Amino acid sequence: MHRRFIILIGVCLSGTVLSFIETTGEANASEYTTRTVKLDGDNYERDRVGRLEWRGGFEITSTDNRFGGLSGLHIDPKGERITAVSDRGYWFHAGLRYKNGQLSGLSDPQISIMKDKRGNPIKGVTADAESIANRDGKSMMVSFERRHRVWAYKASATPPTQVSTPKRLRRLRNNGGIEAMTYTCENRLLLVAKKNKTRDINVNGWLQNRQSWDEFTYKTVAGYRPTGATTLPDCRIMFLERSFHFIAGVAIRVTIVNPDKLHSGAEITAQEIARFEFPIIVDNFEGIAARKSKSGETLVYILSDDNYSPLQRTLLLMFAYTAP
Repeated sequence: MHRRFIILIGVCLSGTVLSFIETTGEANASEYTTRTVKLDGDNYERDRVGRLEWRGGFEITSTDNRFGGLSGLHIDPKGERITAVSDRGYWFHAGLRYKNGQLSGLSDPQISIMKDKRGNPIKGVTADAESIANRDGKSMMVSFERRHRVWAYKASATPPTQVSTPKRLRRLRNNGGIEAMTYTCENRLLLVAKKNKTRDINVNGWLQNRQSWDEFTYKTVAGYRPTGATTLPDCRIMFLERSFHFIAGVAIRVTIVNPDKLHSGAEITAQEIARFEFPIIVDNFEGIAARKSKSGETLVYILSDDNYSPLQRTLLLMFAYTAP
């Protein structure tokens, strides 16, 4: 018999802390803690960055050593559940909680190993899952780095099938594969590389068509590289871009591209709508998802990858996007 226990453990000065102690069968207990965070650590009243209005967020920690490295992100249309994938080949599923319209916490968090095409646990260099794209509410497309490919999962517990991808995708840099992936409103899979094999500052992107792939160029700015993508309710594409410098640290851009710009041979210049720099909360953001609320708002969720490092955090944030 499977049993799960949820225990509330209190409040700290920096925000509400919720702890989940999960026990399944005879496995060791795993504790998940969520701690609310602020948009601006120097100004708690700040509620906007660019075109994004703050709607809450929290940091997630766990005693389960499998937890971390979360990159790809999917939020169901009702905003009730999160699905993410990790750099070490794990699925992460959990319910989402809200309070007064603010994202406030998790419920029933679960981790499971991803399978390879033979149904075996995925491992080693083949396990670096980076992004998720969902087309029909059931099948999940997952892109992988290092061994560059896209697999389609009908369910997290089942083996995947291979997705045909552009030939040039396999020649991308080891750590420069597809981190930005989404389905357009026309159900065409969109892929954008983080880096090219060459040292060109711009990167390659591909849009699926009936027979093959239309290739285009995504123009990058000042060291920012695309690390996530999602399709907005109005069919525009929103990208996450990350910049890292050993002195300046991490900075994030959120950009928008109109889908009619995506065609073979195009050079795409994305429009910046928000920039995350200190003292705005910032970390290694790699996952992004969007949905429409009951009231018609466009809600955007952003997830950070802690790289299994104690110096980084797993953050899940929510914003309302206001179009210009």
